Amino acid sequence: MKKFIITLIILAAIAGVLIATCPDAQKHRDVVNTRVEQAVTNYMNDKNDAGDSWAGILSSTIGSLVGKLNIASGLKVHDCALFSYGTVDTSEKENQLVTLGILNHVFCFISEDDVKDFIGESVEKSGLF
Repeated sequence: MKKFIITLIILAAIAGVLIATCPDAQKHRDVVNTRVEQAVTNYMNDKNDAGDSWAGILSSTIGSLVGKLNIASGLKVHDCALFSYGTVDTSEKENQLVTLGILNHVFCFISEDDVKDFIGESVEKSGLF
């Protein structure tokens, strides 16, 4: 009986730590926005021959803003008390997992190709990609 109570106390302590350190929705959005900004900047630097030209900087900034707006508006964060996760709806898949938050850290599962695919139509219409 004593081992059972000790095990129960340890599990309660672990659950308490997980609940106390579950990241909020804003933390998920910040991580996704950082990933989008990196992906758009890398793509624009590869696309533009003169990566430090004003046109390259401007197009990179606009592309980053469009990406952030599209993904941040489509990101749905689900709080499960012990952890949280973020999903987006894409043309290929509904509720695609893009972030997982646990112990006050958010892991992002978006690649640069996923960013370009998700931004998709609105960026193509703007002529950035």
